[in-house]
Amino acid sequence: MRLFAALALCGAAFLAQAQGQASARETANRVAELLAAGDIDAVAALSNQPQRRKEELLEYRALVGEAEFRKVFAEYLSRPILEEYALGTRRLVIRDIVDASGKYVGQYFVERDGTFLMDDEPSPPRERLQRMLLDYGKPSPSGRKD
Repeated sequence: MRLFAALALCGAAFLAQAQGQASARETANRVAELLAAGDIDAVAALSNQPQRRKEELLEYRALVGEAEFRKVFAEYLSRPILEEYALGTRRLVIRDIVDASGKYVGQYFVERDGTFLMDDEPSPPRERLQRMLLDYGKPSPSGRKD
């Protein structure tokens, strides 16, 4: 069942790009650039929950310090985008970077009025994309990594 859902999402991503729909890649790269520069206010403005995003980023920066904050996001920016999956107006952008638990890192976006914002609101489509991210890179039943 997971494989079918993954294939459906892959197909949706292909169709979204093939039909000329907008991509969240530009916004994903802009967010990473702003984070690497330490511009939390500008990043928060690119979220559908700007106050929440700002608070989380300020908390993280206070925890690790300004220099480490910028270093972490500069590393993130240096990693290429591997995939973009579409589900209606929502997107999942996956970079070539894994977290401490060995899972790929992704960002969620939602299209509003022709612009992509970071999607910081829980929703059923976002939950489906989160499951897709958790399954990304895991071996399929055939033994291949999809």
